[in-house]
Amino acid sequence: SKLSPFYDALQPIQKSFEESPYPVQLVKQLEKGRHLVTPRLIQPGETVLEGYPYAAVILDAQAKTNCHSCYTRLPASSPRINCECNFALYCSEKCMVRDAKRH
Repeated sequence: SKLSPFYDALQPIQKSFEESPYPVQLVKQLEKGRHLVTPRLIQPGETVLEGYPYAAVILDAQAKTNCHSCYTRLPASSPRINCECNFALYCSEKCMVRDAKRH
């Protein structure tokens, strides 16, 4: 391999470095388990990995001040759209419709 012997012992779980838009690769190693590796230095400010959250909840402290779909803070002066449950608040009809499957 063109990489060091350390990388030769790794079992790739995802695309190779060349196929990935990120400078890291998810690998599995008997001694260390799953982890990320890179064959080069990461530059300051460089995006290493992106992903979407698996789950999200609104905290009690934000339940009356933030949209329950996009989580943006609701301005005190703006109208709030209440759900039939009288708990969930939304900043727009769009957010209420988008959240309907999850709520």
